[in-house]
Amino acid sequence: MPLERRDVEASLIKKGLLRSEGDHSVFTYHTLAGLKTSTWTKTSRGSRYKSLGDSLVKAMAKHCGLTTGQFKELVGCPLSQKEMEAILIRNGRINLGK
Repeated sequence: MPLERRDVEASLIKKGLLRSEGDHSVFTYHTLAGLKTSTWTKTSRGSRYKSLGDSLVKAMAKHCGLTTGQFKELVGCPLSQKEMEAILIRNGRINLGK
C-alpha cells in the first residue's frame, strides 16, 4: 500500500526527525538530546514520487532502523516518538553512552 510523500515527511518531523533540504532530496535525521543519531531517511522532490511504493517504504524503514510495519505505524501515528526511540535503543541504533 503506497504512502503519500507529504504525509511521510510531516509524520517524521512530528516524531522528532529534523529536515535538511538538499538539491534533489529532503533528508530527515533523528536527534536525541541535540545529537544526530544514525537514524535517517530521504525523500525525492521529483513529481514521480508523490506516492511512495512498497519498495521505497521498505528502503526508508531500513534507513531508519525499523521494520516496514514499524515504519508504517510511525507514519500512521500508532507508534510514538518514545516507542520508536525505545526500538532504536534496543536494536543498537542509538547508543546512550552506557
